[in-house]
Amino acid sequence: ADTAFVPLDVASLPPPGGERARVLHDEQRVRFEHSADGPIAVVTEKHQVQVFHAAAGDDESNDYTKVVTHYSQTFDQIVHMSARVIGPDGHAERTLGNDDTFDAPAFPDFVLYGDDRMRGLDLPDPAPGSVIDSVIVKRQRSPELFVFGQMFGAEVPLRRSRLTVEVPDGFVMEHLATAQGAPIESKPRVDKLAGLTRYTWERR
Repeated sequence: ADTAFVPLDVASLPPPGGERARVLHDEQRVRFEHSADGPIAVVTEKHQVQVFHAAAGDDESNDYTKVVTHYSQTFDQIVHMSARVIGPDGHAERTLGNDDTFDAPAFPDFVLYGDDRMRGLDLPDPAPGSVIDSVIVKRQRSPELFVFGQMFGAEVPLRRSRLTVEVPDGFVMEHLATAQGAPIESKPRVDKLAGLTRYTWERR
């Protein structure tokens, strides 16, 4: 699996324009594979965000300083999780990996039993202008039961968003793009490779 951080040149980034954060890179790669237990999906998520202010209010879903992923104990295995904080001067201040993660239930206290959990990394508070890099790799079984998707937008400025899907010969994939709940036409770039087909959607 590709676990390298996205290349970054902090000096080339434009100055802030009043936003609390700026998403530099938001990518998801889904690779379907054959295995002894049936089809699986290897999902790689790469996220790079420059932070200028902490999230406002109590809504942690809007806190770009957090690195957290949700998973199912039944279907998912987290293969890799890493993150780093790069200071405004372009130097890495701290890098965290699999051994630094925390794991907790991802359901309310009143639920008697739930399968969903979350795993994350506690990062040090970044200085304004710092960049947070993260890479997460999951292995999911029975992918035919699930939908894989990507949102090509954010509540803050977004420089690049990409979804890549690799399908082995013999697999059938269906895809649908929507905007505000209505279907739209969004054709991917299609590359025929040895033994598989790669579909890429990208927006800058």
